[in-house]
Amino acid sequence: RKDPKDSEMEEDDAEDDDDEPKKAKKKTSKKPRSSDEESADEEDEEEESEDEDDEKEEKKEKKVKKKKADSDDEIDWSGDSESSESDTDEEPEEAKPLSLEERRKRWLKKPDEPSKKDKKKEKEKEKPKDKEGDDGETKQKIIKETKLMKERYLDIDFSNDYVAEQHLKKMKKATTDSNTFEEMNEPVLMKMYIQVKKEQLRVEILYSLITGMFSVIKGHVDYFMHRDKWNYVITFINELLDLVNNKVDINDRRMNKLNFYKFLESAHKELHTAFQRLQPQNVEYVKRLHDEHKLIHLAERVLQHYKNKQDDHNVAKTSLIILSHLYFKHDSVYRKMTKLVELKPENERSKFYILAPGESEKKISELVQNVYNEGYSRTYPIQATLYQIYHHAIHNRFYKAREQMSTSQISKLINKQEEEVQILFNRTNVQIGLSAFRIGLVEECFDLSKEIANYGKLKDLLAQSVKPNSTEKQMRKEKKRFVPAHLQID
Repeated sequence: RKDPKDSEMEEDDAEDDDDEPKKAKKKTSKKPRSSDEESADEEDEEEESEDEDDEKEEKKEKKVKKKKADSDDEIDWSGDSESSESDTDEEPEEAKPLSLEERRKRWLKKPDEPSKKDKKKEKEKEKPKDKEGDDGETKQKIIKETKLMKERYLDIDFSNDYVAEQHLKKMKKATTDSNTFEEMNEPVLMKMYIQVKKEQLRVEILYSLITGMFSVIKGHVDYFMHRDKWNYVITFINELLDLVNNKVDINDRRMNKLNFYKFLESAHKELHTAFQRLQPQNVEYVKRLHDEHKLIHLAERVLQHYKNKQDDHNVAKTSLIILSHLYFKHDSVYRKMTKLVELKPENERSKFYILAPGESEKKISELVQNVYNEGYSRTYPIQATLYQIYHHAIHNRFYKAREQMSTSQISKLINKQEEEVQILFNRTNVQIGLSAFRIGLVEECFDLSKEIANYGKLKDLLAQSVKPNSTEKQMRKEKKRFVPAHLQID
């Protein structure tokens, strides 16, 4: 039999071998231990483990207390939510009766908070307001700067060509709107136009003056260019034509941009809007009728300019502008004008555009032929033939007018044309019927004017009235299509 002490020694040796396999085994034997010592060691180990467990439990309790304290701080005790049950064994206090306001707060719905989309929309609405304020501040700054620049420029002597050229370049680079052009650029350019003598610089100054004056656009419907300003523009275009016809050395870029038809068309539109907006009883209306002669003289010069360049397209368009100012004039008007012009001095006689009694028909036929020679557009020949038929009708050439209207077959194409051409078509039909009545052909007059008379709204078809009780859009359309008083059929 083995001794129990020897078995304990062997177990201790085995544990040492497991912990330190690399070390050599010791042959020395240990001292034997008693059973009392072993039981004392086991009790010490149990006490240490119990101490460790107690420390762990204390730490857990501390953590739980901290979490409860934090949760108590975060809880909104004034809210309507039910209080959680307490873990303590204390008896709950008696609940106090709620007031009416507290009951309402509990049961009524709370207003929903705005969503993210609504917040974004509100921010977007607020942004343009800030921009408008910024724009107002920037405009005020620009106006102050323009006033200072105007004072500086007006003090400069532009008789030196180099100084004038440098300042003209600066003015072109500066981004200015229409209001700043009227305030600063226009008076400065007028001063440069008077003082500068170099022809090339004068071309640049005149071009910038004309384009700037026409670019000034007002938002109101009844706006039109003032008469003095309009006369300045006509003189500037005439002088620019003189410089170009004298073959001044001009850059190719500038020559390509010099479109005299656009200048003529814009001047024609401004005069037409003045006739539309002014009342015929006004004195300015009569003065504007005298200004029409200046426009026709300018149009004749532009027509000759494009004929020399063999530009058929612009020749046709300028011919239409001249026709629009000649087709409604009777030969008797030219006779009365010649008598009045003979009373005036010779210097002023050339300002009036007067045709001999037999020349009006030839002149209009020549202009119509210019339009037909263009050959590209379809609307131009229709408009030109209607002008010619109208001119035949007011001179009681009924058969010519009726034959030309039937052969041209305009009635089949008129529905596809613009509103201005349709109004002109109605006016020519009425004039053909009146010419038949003046000759004594009552039946033909009745047949021609039957369709228009049965419609009922004759003034609307002839664009000789504006409805007072109408919307803004309708008023704008009617004012644009309105025929001036001296062109109306009474």
